[in-house]
Amino acid sequence: MEKQQFIWHPKFESKKNFKSTVSKQAFDDGYELRLSSGFNWRKYEWNLVFENTRNEIKKIEDFLFKHGGKDSFKWLSPDGDEVIVVCEDYNTTRREGMSSLSATFRQVFE
Repeated sequence: MEKQQFIWHPKFESKKNFKSTVSKQAFDDGYELRLSSGFNWRKYEWNLVFENTRNEIKKIEDFLFKHGGKDSFKWLSPDGDEVIVVCEDYNTTRREGMSSLSATFRQVFE
């Protein structure tokens, strides 16, 4: 089944975090052994903010709710790279005339 494309664009101030999966073993003399774990041990995570009308934010919320934090989807990152991500948590704020949604997109490999 074809993955759905997330089509909305976050605010420019969104934050990107690098995450690595590395096993470490420290020794008494101060040396440290570091080993990467698996093929895809380098991943990104984005903390995103979307601001728009209540109706548009509701569309984003419906998309994320449908995927439920377990189903991945395609997304074009602010860097212009198409990545596969999941969104396990998000929150919305309603203001007069506008709404915002904050979400964390975590890169996954399938």
